[in-house]
Amino acid sequence: MEKLIYLIRDRADRDRAELRETLTGPAAAALRDAGGTDVTVHVADDRVHIGGPMPEPDGAVGVVAAVSVWFAAHDLRGDADTAVDAVGVRSAGYLVTESLWSDFGQRRGEPRDWPDGDRSPGLVTLALVHQHRADVSGNAVWLGEDPFMDDLMVRAADRAFVSTEEIVATEALTEGGVDLTHQRISRLDVTGVIESPNGAHFTECPPNYGRDEAFQKRYAATAKSDEAWDEFRTDFLDLDEAGYQAKVKELAS
Repeated sequence: MEKLIYLIRDRADRDRAELRETLTGPAAAALRDAGGTDVTVHVADDRVHIGGPMPEPDGAVGVVAAVSVWFAAHDLRGDADTAVDAVGVRSAGYLVTESLWSDFGQRRGEPRDWPDGDRSPGLVTLALVHQHRADVSGNAVWLGEDPFMDDLMVRAADRAFVSTEEIVATEALTEGGVDLTHQRISRLDVTGVIESPNGAHFTECPPNYGRDEAFQKRYAATAKSDEAWDEFRTDFLDLDEAGYQAKVKELAS
């Protein structure tokens, strides 16, 4: 089986309710007729009120939907391209490689029980970001050069939680000459805050610390076997946060 993802572009003034009905109705049916299975539609319809992180210039045709579909082989997709091309102004199809570790759900949980064309029930988007400083209300700043789009993810998510190197008083957020460009996360968008020194490990949090390359190599090596993963999980992931950080310090000493 091979998976194709189609990105569909259309004008900003396209009727988004009609777009949804077209995609989940005749377009999905045409994809199934072409031999496709497990059709999934992600659409910026009239029920979506969050702008994308990369707005299109005025007059441009932006991405309004992504459609994924499985075929026995990508060259056996029949009239799938034609079915998608009929939906928007322009479309592009991509062959993707997708795999999922079984612990994360494809063989577990209850079978799908909602009708075709309906939204997945109970879906909540969650953002987890790490910052250098935050106050107890959720206002946060970073001190490095790159915000890593953390502020965009916080604003786009239904719930957002900030871990931080340190929780400080609000007036201390700007100590050391921190300017407005580094104060992009507002308490209005944050659900909760936790102080977690070295909480970005094993990634970087400059200027406080860099990437732990040795630990990253250790983590990557767990892909070699189930036994390697089980050992890593026992050594690091089955611990609480304090135990994890203590183990990291032990390795670095």
